[in-house]
Amino acid sequence: MKYALFILFALPLLADDLKLTWDYPEEEKADIDVWKLYHTSSLEEPIAWSLYGTYPVDLTTNLITVDIQPGREFFYLTASNYWGESMPSNTARSKFNPVVIDTLKAKH
Repeated sequence: MKYALFILFALPLLADDLKLTWDYPEEEKADIDVWKLYHTSSLEEPIAWSLYGTYPVDLTTNLITVDIQPGREFFYLTASNYWGESMPSNTARSKFNPVVIDTLKAKH
């Protein structure tokens, strides 16, 4: 199985949803059993990536919607079959940052 380079995009939907979409050559999808999505909430070393979920290969769309928490979250995707996993995609991140309102106190 040969793997093509694919690029993962993060598109914010609502405050608690993130749409992940990617490009992958149609002619190579037949060799893939599942997509594997990995997640971490921090890119500080050592990075603790965990499997977020596996998704069947849908030959009509490359789209996953995930729930996110306040703060930044990071994701990458691999293509997987009987022989193993592809190299990871680029890392996509959520851009959800909670709004923080500070109360200013005037000095007299």
